[in-house]
Amino acid sequence: MIHLITNSRLIPQPLLPSVNPMAPSRLGPIARVTFCLNGSLGILLLTGLAVCPANAVAPTVSNYGDLTVSGTGTQMSGANAAVTNSTGSTIAIAATTVDFTETVTLTEASSGTLSNSTQTATGGIATFTSLAYAATADGQSFTLTANDQDGVGTNLTTSSASAINADVVATKMVFTAAPAGSISGTALTTQPVVAAQDANNITDTDFTETVTLTEASAGTLSNSTQTASAGIAAFTSLAYTATADGESFTLTANDQDGVRTDLATASASALNADVIATKLVSTTQPAP
Repeated sequence: MIHLITNSRLIPQPLLPSVNPMAPSRLGPIARVTFCLNGSLGILLLTGLAVCPANAVAPTVSNYGDLTVSGTGTQMSGANAAVTNSTGSTIAIAATTVDFTETVTLTEASSGTLSNSTQTATGGIATFTSLAYAATADGQSFTLTANDQDGVGTNLTTSSASAINADVVATKMVFTAAPAGSISGTALTTQPVVAAQDANNITDTDFTETVTLTEASAGTLSNSTQTASAGIAAFTSLAYTATADGESFTLTANDQDGVRTDLATASASALNADVIATKLVSTTQPAP
């Protein structure tokens, strides 16, 4: 059965090998031609189809031999079927195979790591819900490539998405250079370096807050604040003045409270301050 659809009504007609919508008809200009399957024939193959609009400027349908309709779904045997009008403009019609139920895998070629990167297709579509990328550097670029299941059915051409950049967001402070060499009242011989990093220990290069070092012993810290640059606060003249020789103290790093998200603090290993004499002092006056 072929349906001739006018602008106002639908009239069923006997199935004909071709339709000329420009021929005189009591129906008026034909707006659309549709084909209906008959019984259990199962497949409708369009070959030699010609389409002519009411204004007599005839477009052509190319690659029409690729289009089949069957009881198992709508498929195109080629990757695309093209519709070309009389001016040469072409519209590519991408094929969707509703019978496709393979596992689709996403891959990438950067140094980071993908997780939850496989998904079984339903009705020709694989919808990912928890795909994640763990970068090895802030701002790292990566490109996702989709591939069907090798060795199942016909291997399809892979498809790549546009490149995206991974943003590293810090969750903690980390001593990347541990302090060492404390002589009371002078700068530590090894100055601490503190970084803002995420759970995978990747530095957040957007972090530019002020980092403050504190300690809970009886002594006093000086030059204990430093503004981070590209996620790193490198101290240059931190000093601890002890109240006793060998006094132990532990440095704790904290980001700027109330700016962005407050990060987890970090503590370095304990240090002992060495008091070095610079003078002699009489603590007991001689008796007369």
